Amino acid sequence: MKLELKRIIQILVVLSVLTAAFVYRTLEPTHAVSEEPATELTNIALCEFNQGCEYDVFGQQINISSEANTPVLAETPLPLRLTLGQGMTITKAYLKGKDMFMGTIPVIFNASDIADQYQGELLLGACITESMVWQLTIELDYLGQSDTASFDFEMRNH
Repeated sequence: MKLELKRIIQILVVLSVLTAAFVYRTLEPTHAVSEEPATELTNIALCEFNQGCEYDVFGQQINISSEANTPVLAETPLPLRLTLGQGMTITKAYLKGKDMFMGTIPVIFNASDIADQYQGELLLGACITESMVWQLTIELDYLGQSDTASFDFEMRNH
């Protein structure tokens, strides 16, 4: 079967467009894409759960902490203690990866015997990087008003 000149030109044009798209996507410098999140992450204060972290909401402080000397490691349960201001209730709590998409992971806090104190547990999946920044978001209700408290923290692989 003999190809006509028009058909050969059409094939060459399509091949050159596909080659250009491939080269553009594979040879584009990646540092331009990764600089922005890195800059954002260096400007945030990371929560150290074993030292306790505080957040002001509704004119009151809430506190979240873990046991002293408990590192935040992948695939290792991390028990948390959350102390809310008087009259606050938890609407919803969840985790999201800050510097990598890991989905949304619900976090359940149960009321303890102490007033306004809740117990919860985190179990984070392993990541391909040595460490990863996560964000724990707690949606709160106080006298019919809603607000959110967010805690950014770093997890390390074993």
